[in-house]
Amino acid sequence: MKSEKLLGSIIKECNKNVQDTYASIQSLKEQLVNKKTPRDSIDNYVERINLYEKQVIAAIPDFSARLSRSFKSIDDVRTMLVGNDVAIEFTLLPMIKMPIEESRVRLGALILTSNSDVPTLIPLCFEDELEMLFDSKNSTSHEFIDNLYDISNKKLYKMIWENIEPYIENGASVYYSPTGYINKINISAISDGTMRLSDKYDLYEVSTTAMIESIKQQKNDEIQSAT
Repeated sequence: MKSEKLLGSIIKECNKNVQDTYASIQSLKEQLVNKKTPRDSIDNYVERINLYEKQVIAAIPDFSARLSRSFKSIDDVRTMLVGNDVAIEFTLLPMIKMPIEESRVRLGALILTSNSDVPTLIPLCFEDELEMLFDSKNSTSHEFIDNLYDISNKKLYKMIWENIEPYIENGASVYYSPTGYINKINISAISDGTMRLSDKYDLYEVSTTAMIESIKQQKNDEIQSAT
């Protein structure tokens, strides 16, 4: 589900400002997964991504419906998936209400397997719930982080992963592309109360799920060099 292709037909219909904003989002996401990016820059990048994504969504009428009509462009990603591989692209789902101030944005996950005809769209928590969690005064303290990722704490699991898990087999390779406040979350460290996700799956964070091919090639190269 490469973002440029999945949303390409939609973005191309928008004005240049929207197209430029979307290009900025992709550039910032690439910097987030770059290990050379300074840690003190991450929060700034996440805030900018959140702002730009909301601007893009607000500029696209009937965003969710038009997103669904773009599913035909993910065939190339599906061909990269074998066995129990799973591709997950986190996305934002605007829940428009009137007055507009009462509108909320729900996080969603587009899930694709090698056997999927089209991605499955799974609703997750509301974005402002994660915003409240990570914008609290103590969110950067060691105590907060230690508690959030404690093996017995299921808070992030309930918010982010519980609805996704039925679609993934234990031991699967999971390629996920985060968005918004999910960029602040260590997905591998999330616990279901007894086990961390990293103990269940092989997890790979990518800026877009189109990077699956390069990740697989890198894994093959490492295996060959070790033999």
